This record gives sequence, C-alpha cells and structure tokens, in this order.
Amino acid sequence: MRPGLLPVLEWTRYVPRGNTSRVRAFIVRGAVEYELCAEGGQMVIRRTVLVISEAARGRVSDAQEIWKAIASA
Repeated sequence: MRPGLLPVLEWTRYVPRGNTSRVRAFIVRGAVEYELCAEGGQMVIRRTVLVISEAARGRVSDAQEIWKAIASA
C-alpha cells in the first residue's frame, strides 16, 4: 500500500462484543472518525460516519497493522 492511501476494508454494521469497549486510539479524517478499540479479547477498528461500522476485528497484531495504515494515510 502506498503512503497516503487508506487500506481497502470491508466495513460492516458494528456489533458490540463483551461488556466494555476501550478506545485505544482515534483519528479524525474530515467528517469520519476512526477508533482502535479493545473489546471482548479482540481488537476492532470502528468508523463513524452518521452510523458506526466496524472492520478488522480479530487478533491484536492484525488490527494494529491496519490501524498503522489508516493513521499514516
């Protein structure tokens, strides 16, 4: 992926898992807010544009790699 480009992700409706979602980091790009969250023993990237959607739910290392790409875009 080239620097400055957001990764292509499949965004789905956000479904909470576990009792607590802890926001570890967030970035605002125009009218879009991205959050890297720890939730239910997994990491998830949430995106808010009127509604909350999610992508990259799973292992910490996988979500953090995608988060780095979003943060550097």
